[in-house]
Amino acid sequence: MSGKKQVRLSLWAENLMNSEGTSCLGYGRGISHPYAKVKYQKDDSDAGETEKLLINTLHPQWSTPIFLEYEIGTVLNLIVEIFDSNKKTGDLLLGVGEIDVGYILSNSEIKIHKEDLSEGQLYAYAEIVDESKHLENLNLKIRGLDIKNVDEGYLRLGKSDPFYEVAKKVSEPSKGSVEWVVVYRSAHIKEHSNPVWEKSTIDLDALCNGNLSSPIKITCLDFSETKETVFIGYVETSVEELIDKYENTHGNADRKYALPLRDKENNDSITTGLLVVIEATIEPYIEKSVFAA
Repeated sequence: MSGKKQVRLSLWAENLMNSEGTSCLGYGRGISHPYAKVKYQKDDSDAGETEKLLINTLHPQWSTPIFLEYEIGTVLNLIVEIFDSNKKTGDLLLGVGEIDVGYILSNSEIKIHKEDLSEGQLYAYAEIVDESKHLENLNLKIRGLDIKNVDEGYLRLGKSDPFYEVAKKVSEPSKGSVEWVVVYRSAHIKEHSNPVWEKSTIDLDALCNGNLSSPIKITCLDFSETKETVFIGYVETSVEELIDKYENTHGNADRKYALPLRDKENNDSITTGLLVVIEATIEPYIEKSVFAA
């Protein structure tokens, strides 16, 4: 393998500083809304940036990848700056890390790079996009049924504002562990236990490298404007299974073929809701060049 290749870089972080802190009276003002800017170290030029998360979190998993042009066998150092998106005070810097893309791509044992920040950790996963193979998209539309209410709120009158994330499975040989890299995040639906989310279009190469039987994870969470998101449930599945569920489902309230959300990985007996697959179809991917001619 030689020459220039397109690389997809995914980023996430843990235990970031909360720049919004507390007020002078000691009351909480909120939690950071982090995003990341990526620059080429050699000339300080912009490589791209992630989405600005609407959710409150100190453990961001950005679903927007950074696409890079990379010469195989060379050094490609990047600077990653993490900011808190804050309309009142202006964006505040939370941390700065460095990534060597060439090292990640050339190391068969360490797939995920970890960088310690002044407070927290930055993680990066890079993979070469095979532009020669036929790429396709997954059209996915799902509905939740009986989604558990994890936000009782004031006087126990609150309701969950559910959204979901779709993640690909990445094995880490050096640690014998698995990471889940988020590739899509839906919008939240306000105060609803039976939400119908808008149809999503997900790049199959990013989701499962075109392998329809590869494991993927769908996680349902509760959105909040004032506190961190709360886990509701998850299900491990595959694109192949999603398509099968869609082809056998009769209507958007069909419980027979719905996917059960599990409370936690160590207790599969507790169900926190159902996901009905309203649509799961594959369409050709219309390729657009990331780089200017």
